Amino acid sequence: MVDHKVDPYENDDMRRASAPSVDDIESISGQSRAPPPSYKTGAESQEQPTSASAMNSWIRPSPNTTSDKHVPDEEEDLQSDDVEAPLLGNTGDALVDPFRDLPPPPQYAPYRATYKQKGKGVVSRDDHINEDGEALYRFLLDHNSPPAMEIKVHGSHDVTKWRTETHHNSDGTTREEQHPYTEEVVDFDFKIDVSQYVSPLCSNMYVQPDTETGQSKSIRELCDSYVRDDGFFKELQMQKYIEWNYKELTQAILYAMRCQGYHYNVSITFPLHNYRVTVKSKSKWSQVADSKWVKALLIITCLWIFAVPAYMLLRKRYGHKDLKSEWKMTISEEEWYRRHVHEILGQVKYRQV
Repeated sequence: MVDHKVDPYENDDMRRASAPSVDDIESISGQSRAPPPSYKTGAESQEQPTSASAMNSWIRPSPNTTSDKHVPDEEEDLQSDDVEAPLLGNTGDALVDPFRDLPPPPQYAPYRATYKQKGKGVVSRDDHINEDGEALYRFLLDHNSPPAMEIKVHGSHDVTKWRTETHHNSDGTTREEQHPYTEEVVDFDFKIDVSQYVSPLCSNMYVQPDTETGQSKSIRELCDSYVRDDGFFKELQMQKYIEWNYKELTQAILYAMRCQGYHYNVSITFPLHNYRVTVKSKSKWSQVADSKWVKALLIITCLWIFAVPAYMLLRKRYGHKDLKSEWKMTISEEEWYRRHVHEILGQVKYRQV
């Protein structure tokens, strides 16, 4: 079988070209027919990319803050002319230290739970935080570190190729037939790290109200509910989110690329790293359920047909959609666009329709 490619862009060097240097970017931007459009012009455009991933906004209830002021009772007159001696004995007894022969108390040290650091975040099966609500709450606070984020830009176009197939006739002769098929050709695929613009301080950490009852819990109450659960497959998870106008920034980047001559498929996404904290049951059954070898065995033997429904029925999840950690950016979308639009356009291979 022989493939005859009909691709107007068969230059592999153009497809696999690495990101240009600063001088190349300045040279490319200087050869453009017009400077990149402003952020507001692109943000107001209505075109959407082929695929865009943006963080969904959510409604966060305003916390009900109450200020209960404590009003002390009227001060009593503690002075009395009748006081003649200390209540606990004479002055000589007060000079004796009753704890002088005891060893000093041990120094306080916070509990450090065991955990594993993965790409998506922290995972722990520590015994103590599965039994103590306060320790679990402290674990969430200790690992509520800033998430990392990238902006991924992917551009591609479709080409038609022909496939030659050989068929045998009933009389023993052969014939060749050509059949067309479509294949995606990647023009560019690059990422820009924006983690340095994520605020180092968490904006808010809260539990969303129940959608049915409208009642809400504190984080500590959610932790207590988790540790009281004796289920083998219980799991608590906190999700981190970054507040930014992803839709507006996506439209601005796409509009700038269109103005520079690229009119093919574009995907703009915002992948996150270190964006969740997960605590799982310490039971052996939970560890077996997460084993890759067990999952592969269930697929090979087709036992997953029975195991998966049973696992879904027994699994109990806490906070997966309700426990939120909110973060903000230290730079506006418009300012980031102004600083990096030339870097983006410099890595785009311009193609005319």
